[in-house]
Amino acid sequence: MSLCPFTGRPGHRVGLPGPRRQYPALIYGVEVQRQRPRKVPIGDCFLKRLNVYLLLLFSVTTWGGSFVAARMVLDPAAASVAGSGAGPAGVTTLTPIMLSVARSALASVILLPALVHQHLRVRRIEPRDAAAFLILGQLAVTVYFWLQYQGVRLTNAGVSSLVVVGLIPIATLLIASLVERTALGWRKTLAVALGLAGVAVVAGQKGLAVTVESGFLLGSVCLAADAVCFAIYTVAIRRLSSRYATMEITSAVHVSGTAGLLALATVEGGWQSFSRLAPVQWVAIAYLALACTIGAYLCYNYAVSRLEAGKAAVWIYLEPLVASVLGVLLLGETVTVHTFAGGVIIFASLYFTQRT
Repeated sequence: MSLCPFTGRPGHRVGLPGPRRQYPALIYGVEVQRQRPRKVPIGDCFLKRLNVYLLLLFSVTTWGGSFVAARMVLDPAAASVAGSGAGPAGVTTLTPIMLSVARSALASVILLPALVHQHLRVRRIEPRDAAAFLILGQLAVTVYFWLQYQGVRLTNAGVSSLVVVGLIPIATLLIASLVERTALGWRKTLAVALGLAGVAVVAGQKGLAVTVESGFLLGSVCLAADAVCFAIYTVAIRRLSSRYATMEITSAVHVSGTAGLLALATVEGGWQSFSRLAPVQWVAIAYLALACTIGAYLCYNYAVSRLEAGKAAVWIYLEPLVASVLGVLLLGETVTVHTFAGGVIIFASLYFTQRT
């Protein structure tokens, strides 16, 4: 007899005899071990499976809304439309560095105790790995959020989500191939080419001249670099994922990245801006830190532990749709023909990525 992964009740064991086999899965670059799925009575697992899908829907909806929440804090016009109570000229906004600090510091208040508990009670972080966590924290938090919020500020919520979410798996595929020195093959090469073409269509919709006025193009470049940055992190973190728990890796990377952001914010200055933020902007910051960084992440990883990784991963591609819809409803953004066409091309590239 085996236990149903959703209810914990006994179910019917199927497959070959012998001990349960373990199958690794990569979730945002972190390798986790999960038992081989077993056939169990449908009635016993239906409600639990429904709860898993609801958690996935909550996660991707929350992450899609993160791009809208960031716009409320970074862009005066977006904050005004969202209900700050003042026109764009009277709205205080934060720089990308300051928003990154606010989000990461608030989340670290919760993640730091979890990291200390893991370090003291579960598994100590080895000194040679502490340096790796410090470097990866600057890559996956400091640089990642700075690039993302620069892109969000200069473009809009829908474009930001489309470029970042669409390019991360493609960039990861390319970088992993370069690191492992393996040939891509024609399907993977086509996927990479289509992904780059889709980003070019989205980024070039307001002209290709790199000037002060063409902030949209610069923002699109920042978003593409943001996806590459996270892809590098995804490939680099695999060595640590075999020795540390997912929560411990996340906490260590996030806390070390917050330290780097605080150092940059001290040099940049502008702390007085926090005292002039509108209530809706503080709500947006709390949403980014608590709902997106902690709540949605925990729900997603719980769902992944109860569902096949492939079935859970495809839900991530709903983020651009959620971000675009919320951007239209809450911020008055528009979805252009170029954005739609570029999105179709990017998702075509993701199709070939999944097929391989």
